[in-house]
Amino acid sequence: MHRLRGSGRAVAVLAFLSAFALSACDLVLLKEGPEAVYLAEPFSYTITVTNNLSPVGQCTRTNVVVTDSLPQNLEFLGASTTAGSCAEAAGTVTCNLGTLVPGQTETVTIQVRALTVDPLTNTASLTASYGPDCDSLAPDFDDFTNDTDTLETVVGGRPAPALSPWALLLLPALLLPLARQRLRREARGRRGP
Repeated sequence: MHRLRGSGRAVAVLAFLSAFALSACDLVLLKEGPEAVYLAEPFSYTITVTNNLSPVGQCTRTNVVVTDSLPQNLEFLGASTTAGSCAEAAGTVTCNLGTLVPGQTETVTIQVRALTVDPLTNTASLTASYGPDCDSLAPDFDDFTNDTDTLETVVGGRPAPALSPWALLLLPALLLPLARQRLRREARGRRGP
C-alpha cells in the first residue's frame, strides 16, 4: 500500500473548505437613483437585494426586510417590490421580501418628490435571518458592510422654459404697443392736467 505525501494536509484543507462552504452566505443591497432632480418632480429610488452565490457554498436567507428612512424634505408617493409587500409609516418605507434562495435577486422601487431645494441624503438598509440550510458559522462569514447603501441627490429649481423662434419673433410686436402706451402715460404725467 502506498501512502501519498502530504495527504493529511489535503484532508484538513478539504475539511476547512467544507465547513466554510456550509457557512458562506451574503446578502447585498444596492441603491440607485438620479444624481440630480427638479423640485416637486417625481422620481424613483431602486433598491436591489441579492443573495450572493459563492463558489464555496450558499444558504437561504429568510425574513428579509428592506428599510428606507426618507429625509424630511422628500414626499413619499408610493412603493412596490418584485417579492413581498411594502408599507410606509411616518417617512419610513418598510418592505418585507420574505425568503431569498441562493442567487435570487429582488427589487424595491420607491417613488418620491423633493419638497425643498436642499440636497437629499437617503439610506436604505436590510435585515435578515439565516435559513435552515445555513450553518452556525454563517454570521462569521457574512459581510455586513454591504447591507446598507446611501445616495446623495442634488435638488434644483425648474429652469425657465425656452422660447421658440416664432415666439422670439412675435415678442417685440407684442411688447411694442405696451411700451408706447406707457410712454404716453408718462408724457401726460409730466405735462400735468
